[in-house]
Amino acid sequence: MNKQKFIIFSSFFFPYIGGIEKYVYNFSKELARQGNDVLLVVTNHNNSNLIENLSGFKLLKLPIFSKISQRFPILKFNTNFWKLVKIIMDYDADYYILNTRFFITSILGCIIGKLNNKKILIIEHGSGFVEIDNKLLFGIYKIYERVITNIYKMSGVEFAGVSNKCNEWLLNFGIKTNKIVYNGISNSKILEYQSLDKDNKVSIDILKVVFAGRLLRSKGIRYLVDAFEIFSKDKANVELLIIGKGEMTNELMNNYSNNPRIKLLGELSNKAVLDIFVGANIVVIPSYYPEGLPTVLLEAGLTKCAVISTSQGGTNEVLKSNKYGYTIAPHSTEDILLALNYMYNNPDKRKEMADNLHQLVINQFNWQTITNNFLKYINS
Repeated sequence: MNKQKFIIFSSFFFPYIGGIEKYVYNFSKELARQGNDVLLVVTNHNNSNLIENLSGFKLLKLPIFSKISQRFPILKFNTNFWKLVKIIMDYDADYYILNTRFFITSILGCIIGKLNNKKILIIEHGSGFVEIDNKLLFGIYKIYERVITNIYKMSGVEFAGVSNKCNEWLLNFGIKTNKIVYNGISNSKILEYQSLDKDNKVSIDILKVVFAGRLLRSKGIRYLVDAFEIFSKDKANVELLIIGKGEMTNELMNNYSNNPRIKLLGELSNKAVLDIFVGANIVVIPSYYPEGLPTVLLEAGLTKCAVISTSQGGTNEVLKSNKYGYTIAPHSTEDILLALNYMYNNPDKRKEMADNLHQLVINQFNWQTITNNFLKYINS
C-alpha cells in the first residue's frame, strides 16, 4: 500500500488522559508504524513545547487561554498560532481526520482542509449530547452542535463513528454513514498481555472490584458505591478500588475515605491502571454518559477481568452476549448488586466471561486490524 500523509485534529492530549486521547495517540502511532506520514494537531493545555516528535509522528500544540479552557479549549490567535497554522497549511496531506464535531480544533481543521481542497473525515466519539448542569448553557450548546454539524454537512465532509451506536446518533443530525473506525488496543499491549496467565496474578483470598475513569456523576460511580456497600456487608474478602479524578472526587473522599474496603487511588498512569487490572477480578462500568466505545472496557478484556457494564455507546458491540460480560441497566443500584453477587457466587462463569472477552479484544479490537480496515476503505 502506498505511503500516505494524514493530518489528525483532536482537542486534548497527554498528559490529559481520556478515551479520545488514547484513541488518537494509538491511531496516529499505528498509521506511522505502517509507513504513513502523520501530523497530529492538538491544543497546548499544559504550556509545553509547541512542536514535538512522538512515536514516529509530529505533534503540533495550538496555544489556548488555559484558565478558561478546562472543557472546551478556546484558541489564542497569537504569533505562535499563525506559525503553526502555516505549518499545517504547507503540509500536503492526503486526508484530514477530525475527532469529534464540536471542538474548535475540528472547526479549524475543516476550514484549512477545505481551503486546501483536501478529503476530510470526521470521527464521531459520542452517542448523545454531553450534558451540562446549567440548563441555559446546555440549551445553547445543543443549538451550537446542530448549527456546526449543518455547516460540516454543507461542506461535504465524510463521517464515521467509533461504533455503530455513534453512527445511530449521527442519524439525529441527518447523517447516514456505515463507516466505523473502532476504538482498540495497541499492538504493543496486545503482545504484552495476550499470553497473560491470570491465575498466578490474582489473590485467591480477596475479590477485587475496580472502577477506572473520570469521576463524573454521569459515569455512574455513585450507583456502584451504593451497591458495593450493600454487597460487602456480609463479606470480609471483597474490596472496591476507584481510579480517577473529577467532579465527584471530594464527595467520595468525604463519604468513603474511612471505609477500609473502598480505596480511592486517584489518577494513575495507564501502566499503573493495567497493573491493577491484572491483579483484579471485576471491572464495573456503570456509566450513563454518552460513550462512543469505552477504552476501559477493552482494557478490562485485555487483562482478563470480568466486566459488568451498562450498554452505553458501543458496549454491546463488544459484550455481544452473556458469554463476554454481564450487562446492567443504567441508574440501577439493584442491577449492579445482582451482578456483583452473581460474579461472587459463580467464579467459573466469571473466568469464562473474562477469557472470552480477552480473546475477542485481541482478535478484533487491535489497532493493526482497525487501521488496516481504515486504509482499505479510504483507498477503495
